[in-house]
Amino acid sequence: MRNTTTFKELIQALLDGATEGISATKTLRIVGDQLIHYNTPIAERFDGKVLVNNSRYSLTTGQLQKQIRSMVPEEQQVIVKRVPVNYNGLLRDFVESR
Repeated sequence: MRNTTTFKELIQALLDGATEGISATKTLRIVGDQLIHYNTPIAERFDGKVLVNNSRYSLTTGQLQKQIRSMVPEEQQVIVKRVPVNYNGLLRDFVESR
């Protein structure tokens, strides 16, 4: 796994298609199509979109979620909610059918 110094660089790496990476603090990492903060996925690439976990956990996670939303074009974002802390499945399971 490549060490990335900033959260922003790691978010960008996910958006650019990276499937692995870790922040210098080791609290944010890319595993496959997911960006995971501590033990909870906060973003996931899926079907040409970026699923953004909008559930609230901590101030730092909230700041990361805001940064992700600002870096992903609005038409590519799908907001998911009510994801439990330490959830280790796919965010696509929380996409509400339209």
